[in-house]
Amino acid sequence: MYPNQQPPQGYPQQGGPYPPAGQPQQPWGQPAYGQAPGYPAPGYPPGQQGKMNGFAVASFIFGLIGGCGLSLIFGLVALGQIRSRGQRGRGLAIAGMLLTLVWVAVGAIGVFYIRAHEPSRDASGSVTTGGTQQVTDLHVGDCVDGIQEAVRVTDVKVLPCTEPHDGEVISTFNLPGTWVSSTDAETQADTKCTDNIEKALANSPALDDLRIFYYYPANKKQFDLDSSVSCLVKNDNGSKLTAKVPR
Repeated sequence: MYPNQQPPQGYPQQGGPYPPAGQPQQPWGQPAYGQAPGYPAPGYPPGQQGKMNGFAVASFIFGLIGGCGLSLIFGLVALGQIRSRGQRGRGLAIAGMLLTLVWVAVGAIGVFYIRAHEPSRDASGSVTTGGTQQVTDLHVGDCVDGIQEAVRVTDVKVLPCTEPHDGEVISTFNLPGTWVSSTDAETQADTKCTDNIEKALANSPALDDLRIFYYYPANKKQFDLDSSVSCLVKNDNGSKLTAKVPR
C-alpha cells in the first residue's frame, strides 16, 4: 500500500470490524458474547421461565390412575400456563389428556361388552335368551346356572327357565342399616331368605327337595355399592332344575 493512499472502496480499513486473528466471528443476529440467549424471555413472568408446570404433572398422574375429568381439566390449564409463562411440561399435559381418551374408550368398550352379553327379556321381564347378569341385578323368577358355593362372584349366567339350570331366584331385598361385618351380613341374608322362601313356596310340593342359596355383599365396599341380597333355591341332590319351581 502506498503512503497516504486511501484503500480501495469496499475494503475495510486497518482496525476495522473484523475480529482479531484467532477469535471466531460472531454470527449475525446472535447476542453478544456473555449474554445468555432468550433470558429473560420477553413477555414471560420473571422467575417462571423453564420451570415444570404443576398442572401438567397432575394431568399426567390423574391420566394414569383414571381420573379422567381432572386429567382433562388440568391438562387444558397446563397448556394455557405453559404457553403464557414459557414453562416445561407440554408433553406431560398432552399425555395426560390422551390417557383420558384411552380410559374413556376402555370404559365404552366395557359397557358395550356387558350390554352385548346381557340376557334378553320379554315385556314381563322373563329371560328369553341367556346371558351374563350381575348378581346385584337379578330379578325374582330368574333361573341361574353355574352356582358355586363359598366363591365370591360378581356376575352369573342367566337362562330361560325351560333350559337346565342350577337355581331360581325366589326373593330379593336390601340389607338394612349400616355395615357391621361379613358375619352379620350373612346371618341377616340367611334369616331373611329362609323366611321369604318358606312363605313364597309354602304350598310347593317341591319345597322339601330344595335347598336355600343366596348372594349377599361380603364386605363393606360391596355393601356401600349395593346392599341387595338375592335368595335362590336349588335341588338338594345337586341335579339341574328344568322348569320354574312349582308354587
